[in-house]
Amino acid sequence: MVAVTHREADSFVASKNPSIDVFLVFGSDSGLISERAQIILKSAGLSLGNPDQIIRIDGDEIANNPGLLFEEAHGIGLFADKRAILIRAGGKQIISPLETMLEAPAPDCKIIIMAGPLRKDAPLRALATRAKNAAAIECYPDQTGDLERLIDSELNRVGLNIDPPARLILASLLGDDRLSTRAELEKLILYTHGTGIVTESDVINAVADASVLALDNIVFSTFSGVVTFLGDEGAHIYSRTSETFALISAATRHCQLLNQIRIDVESGTALENAVERNAGRIVFGARRKTLSDQASFWKSDSLTQCYSDLVRSTLETRREPNLSNAIVMNTLLGIARRYQTLRRAT
Repeated sequence: MVAVTHREADSFVASKNPSIDVFLVFGSDSGLISERAQIILKSAGLSLGNPDQIIRIDGDEIANNPGLLFEEAHGIGLFADKRAILIRAGGKQIISPLETMLEAPAPDCKIIIMAGPLRKDAPLRALATRAKNAAAIECYPDQTGDLERLIDSELNRVGLNIDPPARLILASLLGDDRLSTRAELEKLILYTHGTGIVTESDVINAVADASVLALDNIVFSTFSGVVTFLGDEGAHIYSRTSETFALISAATRHCQLLNQIRIDVESGTALENAVERNAGRIVFGARRKTLSDQASFWKSDSLTQCYSDLVRSTLETRREPNLSNAIVMNTLLGIARRYQTLRRAT
């Protein structure tokens, strides 16, 4: 019985695992599923690029023809001694053909099944977990610690180091899919080639989405009483209705974040600790100082009013999408002016 957790998976698939005939690679990270399937092949001395070694079969095709899997696995390869069968699990069950293969495995043929998220009691996962010659391997999006280890590994491989703050920012921008994570790391490596060290500005310039940064700039400026969203950045955002909706959503989340920090502070938590607790993994560098300054200035009652304005504006933009740009601009301008009024009163 081999149930391989997400944390154990990288070391497990890199091993030869001669006693394992059937690998179930499953989860919500399709890029990681593909990557680990390729590593299993490589560990077994096989190559995805060699068509003589790889047989691809759709899971539903096996369900419709239960003898197909056994025939393909035990068939004699004309051009390769060792082979693998890659199965993309479909909507139909393939338990019976797999049970046959597990009872009578082909000595020179590995079977790799790629599937989406599966509950522990899902028949396919349960079978792969309880069989002595099978393994069920979890593939879920990388967490911060996993990402930081992957970042260090990939950068060290090409002789690059990374500043700790830059690593935190980079980890926050990656992780939804292993293949896209590697693509972004390769882009960063090319961007910083020959520099020796990756900085915060490198990460922002090479990896961060420019439109996301523009949204953040406007939101942070708004809650600091600075009306830069009326300038070039704002003109770009307001020219695209979809980004206008994203902007009001980002402002609402920021208001909620500030309010949660204020609740902690007003309950006796030190400001620095409240910021770390609520924003430790999502706000970095100079933005962290700005967030702390905002949290020390705004009070819960004022933030509650800001939140009400933002929610009302969100509803108005849905009722009047053609006026969304003006609605959002007026709401953010009102928040910035409220900051200025409160600042003058202190």
